[in-house]
Amino acid sequence: MRASKSDEDGISRYTPHMTTGQSPAELHAVKTLPTLFDRIKPDLNTKSDIEIWKQKMYQDRKSKSREFRIGEEVWV
Repeated sequence: MRASKSDEDGISRYTPHMTTGQSPAELHAVKTLPTLFDRIKPDLNTKSDIEIWKQKMYQDRKSKSREFRIGEEVWV
């Protein structure tokens, strides 16, 4: 695609059309193109991973690391 000459060209390129429900950039590229807003908003997968890590740290806070020697008897 060509570089936009003004901000208005960029806005109209990414704004969904009322009839088709897709932006001209999506129709031309056959996929959703990233915009500046996509770069600003937080990635939900990353946020989810952070919350999972926090839960793991909370659950593991009282666990102890154990070391065993070769030949040592253990209960399973």
